[in-house]
Amino acid sequence: MHVKLIETVDSSMIARRSGLDRLGGGEVFTHVPNDTSVHPTREKEKAMSTTNKSWSTIAVVLTVLAMPAGSRTAAAQTTFDLAADFSALQNPNGAWSFGWMPSGNTTFTPYTTSFAAFGLNLNEWRGPFPDYNGSAPPDVMFNPTGNPITVETTTWLPNRVTFHPGEHGERSVIRWTSPLAGPGGLTAAFEGRSHEVTTRVEIYHNGGLLFASSIFGAGSASRKSFAGPLMLQPGDTIDFRVDYGNGNWHYDTTQIDVVITPEPTTLSLLALAALAAIRRRP
Repeated sequence: MHVKLIETVDSSMIARRSGLDRLGGGEVFTHVPNDTSVHPTREKEKAMSTTNKSWSTIAVVLTVLAMPAGSRTAAAQTTFDLAADFSALQNPNGAWSFGWMPSGNTTFTPYTTSFAAFGLNLNEWRGPFPDYNGSAPPDVMFNPTGNPITVETTTWLPNRVTFHPGEHGERSVIRWTSPLAGPGGLTAAFEGRSHEVTTRVEIYHNGGLLFASSIFGAGSASRKSFAGPLMLQPGDTIDFRVDYGNGNWHYDTTQIDVVITPEPTTLSLLALAALAAIRRRP
């Protein structure tokens, strides 16, 4: 996000670029008067104005600093990308958490075990379920390598996340929990990673259905996408769920790509403006 601070001036003032001062990629501009002579009254008014601006700046910065550290970090993050944010070490990890729901129930239980699926370089988050020849669905997997990984009829593409339903109707769930308030945007895409895939995918916002579709087969021919606006509050949840669709859970690995982009909040903009004002002072 680019932030430009331009003070309001009258006809006796002109704009002058005072130098490059980047704040998150932004440029700061200031203004100076044409008349450079010293006027006691103007100097007094200028001093009072500077004092008032200083107190306003301090108030905004103190407000931001009073926010919990996690909220300040989240406010600085403008894009949440499922694949880019994936962690094999932490669950939850930031705004993302991976887990499962039993058939006919919406109780979300986080996965607790990180595992190298099939003895390969495939990151798997799994729960308390039996191991079937190297994986334990329901689960979430990630291929961190630069190459496709194929096991039997299933292929995991590089740097992509997949999820798989369980044997008894358990749904694998990827949950994003909003750290911010305000409007935002969501884009998501699903596709099968085996020609035998027959899954149903769903997206929910706080339990309300946003999107549902069936996935059949593999690759681009099976791909289903969703894009839409969001109105967010802190603590809102966006759930991405997969179940086995036609009742057969074998070879149901489904790729999921998600990007969520909250708009900057008013407080975030004020904080950036305040910090920029501080940095531009001599």
